[in-house]
Amino acid sequence: MTKKVSESRASAPRRSRNELDEVFSSISPEASAFVSRNPALRAKLVRAAERLGEAFPGHPLHLVVAFDHESGDRDLFVDIERTTDSKANADDLMDFDRQWIRDREDPELQVNFNYHHR
Repeated sequence: MTKKVSESRASAPRRSRNELDEVFSSISPEASAFVSRNPALRAKLVRAAERLGEAFPGHPLHLVVAFDHESGDRDLFVDIERTTDSKANADDLMDFDRQWIRDREDPELQVNFNYHHR
């Protein structure tokens, strides 16, 4: 019999809430400076990375500050590295984004998610 997802999560060791380096493959200097000024955002990003690791296993995550075409400002992005053999698609990412928006721990802290081809 297979384990339920909730049982696997409960048995998995929790990551340090203070170390983004453990959950992101790379963090741009600008993103690091941005996040260092906001501990609540840092904690939320760790939660996002943990969830993304479950939703998109095997896809490295990158934290960057980039131009947001919707707002016209530079903003924080979590880039999900996507390879040619990836089975993840835009619908998967949109589903994750909708769940993320409903994160009630800090609904005002916004982060953008994007696929990044390397």
